[in-house]
Amino acid sequence: MQITDYSRNYLTNELSTRMTTSSVSSNTTEQNTLAASGSKSFDTFTRSNRSETISTTYSPMTVSANTRASSTTELSIRGLIARKAGVPVTSTGEPYINNGSDSMKYNAALKAYEQSANKAAYFADLEVDSDGNAILNSNADKAAYAQALYEYTNALGIMDKIDENFNFTQASYTPSGNMKQPKGACAAFAYAAALSYLTDSTVDPKNLNLYTPAGANYTALSNWSYTDPRTGNKYNTETHYPNMTTNKEKIFAEIDQELGKGNGPILFHVNNTSEGEHWALITGKMANGEYEVFDPYYGKVGTLDDMLRYSDTNCKYNYKVITVN
Repeated sequence: MQITDYSRNYLTNELSTRMTTSSVSSNTTEQNTLAASGSKSFDTFTRSNRSETISTTYSPMTVSANTRASSTTELSIRGLIARKAGVPVTSTGEPYINNGSDSMKYNAALKAYEQSANKAAYFADLEVDSDGNAILNSNADKAAYAQALYEYTNALGIMDKIDENFNFTQASYTPSGNMKQPKGACAAFAYAAALSYLTDSTVDPKNLNLYTPAGANYTALSNWSYTDPRTGNKYNTETHYPNMTTNKEKIFAEIDQELGKGNGPILFHVNNTSEGEHWALITGKMANGEYEVFDPYYGKVGTLDDMLRYSDTNCKYNYKVITVN
């Protein structure tokens, strides 16, 4: 299961700018007083980061009943965890910690979330098998998992982070260095976009190792590899269906499980017998059940129907999951 520096810090990185950890001890008395009064709250979270546990107390915020989350509020990951714990959520989709009891419930749910093999299954209250796949025994299970998958992948904001870090397209890239044929390098551009999310940095497609000596795209490599020069983390890929398959129902069911485990974005490959091959990224699920797809040719975000070469007929498919060690 992939764990990145970006996803490790996701739960607290926005809130941590409000107050430094040095304020924790000096605000303990005030925190207790305000929590008891019910007029304000301190957001207190605990997160695990490798072997150390960090407890941070953040600045107070006033939240009235009419600013609490509605049923249509888009929740952050923190908000989803709070809802799971039975802790109030604000209209901005963030936890509202009223008291010590809320803090304890939130931290227990956070720990369970971090330990869960399938995050979407955790939010949907579903059991998982030994491979971490959600067990879907009924239509109700499938519906619950689909809703949780949409909320979870939406909260991750994969496409937002790609949009922030990755500004290359095949159509507009000027050939240089190893990238001599950008319009034929969909695999490299899709992989670089995924890495830009996973490393929270900008990865230029020409710096990847997906080329023949002539500079053409070389998608026959079974394992694509990239080492982050800042952290030394090595990103590899696992290919599912190396010989490709026409079984859409099976492959998309597997992709749903991978997304639920937090293994997005997924490198998705289409071989259209009449139009040729193409790679894109499946970044999550939309509210209507469609996949959110990033097509690297124009840098376009859409659905599978918007992906170059994709068709429900005359196609074979496979996909790659990115791992890190």
